[in-house]
Amino acid sequence: MKNKIRDFILKTIAVIFSILFAIVLFNTIFFNKTIGINYKIPVIIIFTIIVYGIILFLYYIYTKKEMKFLDYSPKKIYYFIFIAIIFIVQFIIAKLVYGEYGWDCGEIIKDSYLFTNNGYFNFPYYAQYPNNIGIFLIINKVLEISKNFIDIKIIENCFLSSIVFNIIMVDLASLFTFLTIKKVSGNKSAYLSLMFILPLMIFSPYINIPYTDTISIMFPILILYIYICIKELPKEKFQKYLLALLMGIVTVVGTLLKPTVIIMPIAIFIISILNINKVGLKNIAYTLILCVFFIVGVGFSYLGYSVQKEKFFNELISEEMSYDLEISYMHFLMMGMQEKPNDTKEDGKNQTLYGAYNGTDVENTNSIKGYKEKQNYNLKIVKERLKGFGIVGYIKFLYNKANWILSDGTFYYGYEGTWLVNGYSNKSEPAKRIQKFITVTTKEYKNITANIMQIAWIIISIGLVFSISKEKNEYIDIGKLAIIGMVLFLLLFEGRARYLINHIPIFILVGTYGLKNSLNKILLTLEHK
Repeated sequence: MKNKIRDFILKTIAVIFSILFAIVLFNTIFFNKTIGINYKIPVIIIFTIIVYGIILFLYYIYTKKEMKFLDYSPKKIYYFIFIAIIFIVQFIIAKLVYGEYGWDCGEIIKDSYLFTNNGYFNFPYYAQYPNNIGIFLIINKVLEISKNFIDIKIIENCFLSSIVFNIIMVDLASLFTFLTIKKVSGNKSAYLSLMFILPLMIFSPYINIPYTDTISIMFPILILYIYICIKELPKEKFQKYLLALLMGIVTVVGTLLKPTVIIMPIAIFIISILNINKVGLKNIAYTLILCVFFIVGVGFSYLGYSVQKEKFFNELISEEMSYDLEISYMHFLMMGMQEKPNDTKEDGKNQTLYGAYNGTDVENTNSIKGYKEKQNYNLKIVKERLKGFGIVGYIKFLYNKANWILSDGTFYYGYEGTWLVNGYSNKSEPAKRIQKFITVTTKEYKNITANIMQIAWIIISIGLVFSISKEKNEYIDIGKLAIIGMVLFLLLFEGRARYLINHIPIFILVGTYGLKNSLNKILLTLEHK
């Protein structure tokens, strides 16, 4: 009976997931709500068919012509060489396109610059937004190390140092994405995933934006990778318990950088409970020991964070200041329930923002002193907005919000507040040529960079649709549940496509699995004709 319930729940998740992304795929192609680019539907369709056709042709050659070169499992030295080459290329690009950014990204790096050089910074900002304390502490450490190699009294160099760290985190995420897919789906799928890892991670314009989205990108996929390694080891191996400890540490560090990281361990817990069997119940003592090690890792990691936080903020932010300034989760729920016209006219057919940052909402919340008082005000506005929407209106709003967020393969690149302050730092001619490919107002970005990312996202969406399968795969189920959790979070709270970035590896994991399913189905259909 229990197995039937479990199978029903997992089947329901799989069906909902595929239906959701079938709608996303259709809207991404035909009713795209990206504000910055007016994608040409025929061009998108033609190039998507061409790219998918090339993948199908190569897959056919591999499976039918017995060309087994993709079965080769790289040695560790080859991983190192490949990543080293990629990093050198990324570093050269960073030197050509770095600059001083605005919005929250710039706020944190400027504060780290001020603290490192002068001993003061805009500490009330962290009383207001304590979720950014984690990234502030990390960037401070980055600058402490960087001052041995570069003059960090120049603020542009602080941005460059942070970008290099950001690149390292993205590259580690790319490596663990490849290794996780290799474990879950085999070498063939791992090599296939490079078609998405390269444009959406390694060479994404976001590698030059050192903020929590990309700096936290490694954590969800690393948590899943550690879990897989734990499952593979026999219960007698002590390494299994050390990995559980590490998983706890990684979970806390990632969550302190970006709260959405917690979605992955929650998804793992839910799927693990659903998949528990008689053997698992017999070994419950070992499972409990694993949980103890995980909890110890969580406690150890949070203790380290608390010590560092107290070192920087204890004398600066009083309990009274924290109470007066801190913005609660209710504010972000409130802000996630409004739509407004875009402040500037862009090229996209849609110029409405759904549940995005709203300056008026922020001003209204900040005008009220006291955490609970702010919360009560936010709750009042939430109720008013729900009443204003009505049931049908709110569902329609959520549909539009989902379309706006999930149809953007560029992940809202270039449209946050004051994106770049005073232009790029490198004024050389070679730099200017490269900068055109990551500047949202140029034809090079709109016609080449954005379209490459968008087509990669569409192909992944095809894979997500076809990820439904009779074959049981616990890790794909975890990935699907994590993605559903991420989507629900963004629908309820303040959101935009940028917030999906730290789960791109999970999208690639599930998308590659589904893409292989779709290719197999096509080849099987062709065989029977």
